[in-house]
Amino acid sequence: MKKIYPLWVSGLMTFLWISFTGFSTLAQGYQWTEANEMMYPSVAHSACSTGGKIFAVGGTDKTLHNNEYGESWVQVFDPATNSWTEVAPMPTPRMMLGVASVNGIVYAIGGGYFGYLSSANEAYDPSTGVWTIKASKPSPGSSFGICVVNNKIYTVGGMKENNDWSTEVYDPLTDQWSTLPAMPHPVAGMACASVNGKIYVIGGVDLNYNGVNFLQVFDVTTNTWEYKQHMPATRFGAVAAVVGNKIYVFGGAVWPVNTATQSFYIYDITTNTWSGDESLPIPTQWAAIALSDDNTIYLSAGENKCMMTYPDAIVYKFLYKFKVFNLGLENPVGPEIIRVSPNPVSDLVLVNYSTANYSNVTLEMFNATGSGMKIQDHRLENRGKHEITVNMTGFAAGIYFLRITAEGVSAVRKILKVK
Repeated sequence: MKKIYPLWVSGLMTFLWISFTGFSTLAQGYQWTEANEMMYPSVAHSACSTGGKIFAVGGTDKTLHNNEYGESWVQVFDPATNSWTEVAPMPTPRMMLGVASVNGIVYAIGGGYFGYLSSANEAYDPSTGVWTIKASKPSPGSSFGICVVNNKIYTVGGMKENNDWSTEVYDPLTDQWSTLPAMPHPVAGMACASVNGKIYVIGGVDLNYNGVNFLQVFDVTTNTWEYKQHMPATRFGAVAAVVGNKIYVFGGAVWPVNTATQSFYIYDITTNTWSGDESLPIPTQWAAIALSDDNTIYLSAGENKCMMTYPDAIVYKFLYKFKVFNLGLENPVGPEIIRVSPNPVSDLVLVNYSTANYSNVTLEMFNATGSGMKIQDHRLENRGKHEITVNMTGFAAGIYFLRITAEGVSAVRKILKVK
């Protein structure tokens, strides 16, 4: 028996972009949400997530203290209360540093700018509020890539005083560093992310201060580097995070004018392909990024153009949350591909979908401006195939997006409504 439900308006979703890949797999949807802004404006800071909170460490603000070497502040965002607090400052003020968390401890490594490069490695314990000095980074540097793999912290590339571009790995358990092979094309100011034992180094500037679009990948199992499909555009001062089987690369500076871009690109690890160009809520470069346990990406602050070059540059305080509705077909719990027919549609559209398990299912529809209408709200469905008919009679002609969510995983389909 077919089920027919009327559409009713449930509210407005802001900053909604829906993007479709060129594959026959599920389309992906994204949502930007603006959270409370930071306590202090900051650029060239670094961030990580631990204990359900986001730690934004160091950086500089250009105006408040005019500290060219960076600040020591630590700003902590609690998603549960949508609020910021300030905790004990770093012993060593720094900008363009690397920050990572391992076993609940926040590590602030390196940093500096041109004439001053730091080798500091300082660890903050949120449970005690105390900083501890750890073994120094072997080569002082800043603007390097930093990732955690198997509870070890890897740093790659960056600005350095000498020509030692080796990859360095820190083991918090032993408080010791090791040196590994350098990347094929040394860069600084790159975006960096890790997944499945591999570190992905994206873009940056090379030794001649030329922007690059390279994708260089380091395998921590074999300690070897290789090139993958390069990013469609040259970027430096961008940031990256992994959700599912995709790497999201946000913002960054446009070479050579050193002004921020509003674009972001998506790299599919399984197919070695890029998609984009998507849009950020605001252009930014040298921002910070952190990924929470629920796969929410937090993008904080940065600048609209290089404050060292442009006197009128703006340093931001914003915090945006970026949520991916669909993590991909590799997740076996959520809904399978949505099929809609006819499409284009003038009145009734038949929606077919299936669930992998006994699931709580929600169906929603959005128009091109992001206005949301709920079709089916939290209906329990058995495992298997399902069918629903949606009455679109009276809807204005245009593009709509149908989203189905089961067990926290979503899929999206585009519907063209004609008169």
